[in-house]
Amino acid sequence: MKKLEDKLLGSYYTPFRTVRFMKEYLVREHKIFRSVLEPSVGDGRFVDEFEKEKNIESFVAVELIEEKVRRLKNNRYSEQVKIVADDFLSFSEKTNEKYQLIIGNPPYINIKNMEDNSKKKAKEICEKFRLPSSLMQNIWVAFVLAAVSCLERDGTIFFVLPMEFLQVQYAEKIRLFLEEHFDTIHILTFKERMFPEIEQESCLVYLTNEFKNQPYINFKMYAKLDSDVPYYCSKIERNKPLKKWTNAILSDVDIDLLNLIDLKYKKVFEICDASPGIVTGANNEFILTKEQVEQLECQEFILPTIPKSNILNGQFILTQDIVQKIGEKGNRIYLLNLLNVDKKLFSESLKEYLTAIGEKENASKIKLKNRYKCRNRKPWYGVPIVRNGDLFFFKRYHRVPRICVNEANLYTTDIAYNMRLNSAYDKESMAFCFYNSLTLTQCEFYGRYYAGGVLELTPSEFKRLAIPYRKINKNDIERLSEMFEENEEIDKIIAFVNSKTIEMEWEHKRILRLDEMRRKLMKRRLR
Repeated sequence: MKKLEDKLLGSYYTPFRTVRFMKEYLVREHKIFRSVLEPSVGDGRFVDEFEKEKNIESFVAVELIEEKVRRLKNNRYSEQVKIVADDFLSFSEKTNEKYQLIIGNPPYINIKNMEDNSKKKAKEICEKFRLPSSLMQNIWVAFVLAAVSCLERDGTIFFVLPMEFLQVQYAEKIRLFLEEHFDTIHILTFKERMFPEIEQESCLVYLTNEFKNQPYINFKMYAKLDSDVPYYCSKIERNKPLKKWTNAILSDVDIDLLNLIDLKYKKVFEICDASPGIVTGANNEFILTKEQVEQLECQEFILPTIPKSNILNGQFILTQDIVQKIGEKGNRIYLLNLLNVDKKLFSESLKEYLTAIGEKENASKIKLKNRYKCRNRKPWYGVPIVRNGDLFFFKRYHRVPRICVNEANLYTTDIAYNMRLNSAYDKESMAFCFYNSLTLTQCEFYGRYYAGGVLELTPSEFKRLAIPYRKINKNDIERLSEMFEENEEIDKIIAFVNSKTIEMEWEHKRILRLDEMRRKLMKRRLR
């Protein structure tokens, strides 16, 4: 129950080691601050750490929850500390004060769990800065913008923020906004997890103005929460604004090279029509095993469909024989295709099955036939079928992206993008050429990753990938297929593909640099 309350209130307290690290970091950056504001005080650990600093003349600590406010007021802080019982979004609108340092850990509350009043204030703050209200997907976004409005011109914001801030699409406009407002941005990440009890990855974001001619983004990686020295640093100056701040792990020279090689080749959107696969609304109910198909006597109403990539077991070219073997292992790969089928043609066992699954309730006690996807279909079990492709690309992956040749007229669920190639391209050659150093590095560069390190490419990110296509002979395609089946090391696979593609046009040292970039980008998400 406590964890659920913490999630809804966004109240996970910053580790004491991180609070001390932040104070010491400010000292290392030669930041002197007389006036400090903390927007969401919690149990007061930032106040405890900062109140004894000699330079501080005023520390304003804002807290919404009454019980926490009472405890804070009982702490008998020095007279410089002022505890304010208020919602920070309201406080930021009312105050005329400007602060030299705004520090803390804004709450993490999804818009679905925000109160209507908070949503309204958050959207008003977006409007104030002429930003679209659509970026207000979490309360921390509003806290960042409200902090900007309370900051002195040469002041500093130093926040604990979710790692998603650095890369998610909805926060792209706020990142651009901050690059326009601050010439100095530091992103500090840690190998040690800040909040091991939750899935959310976190980082520190430091925003200030040094009033130098060349704005920059520093990216620093530390081993421990209390490490003094980063084990990796990089700096971006030329390639600002940076679409995803996680990519600041690369250097300007790296990004220049990536852009240079990218210009040479056509992009996915130029060589094919690509779209997500089928959305069933309940894969485990609508996608059947071979045994279920026989029991329900529905052989004529099924489509072979891949619902997850791990059942393919390293296969590069998917033939009818391979699909049959996958089905014989008991995997769910047979999608019920009943949208335009007369119910009179259903077997009794199929009718009973549909009645039974339609009544199944989820955790929220909503029956399958009444859930959003199903209730908007007629009939509710009629899954809309979208076109399959010559190739399919699985949009999420851990270490290596997967692209497969569709020789078996397979369909996929929305775990994959189905690629329908223009007539000028050979599908086996296209899949072969995908596994080169440039394209795989771009997957890491354009994609976003989740806790646990899984990377995902959205449709627009996937369509930006450059593929150095050329016609590949059958022997080389067969060799690559064997390498995947034999589970060869990915570096050997990439080297083989490079030798038939980009190595014919680029110096070897440049290709090695691409490989270094890919490994660097992977390292930031894989622990």
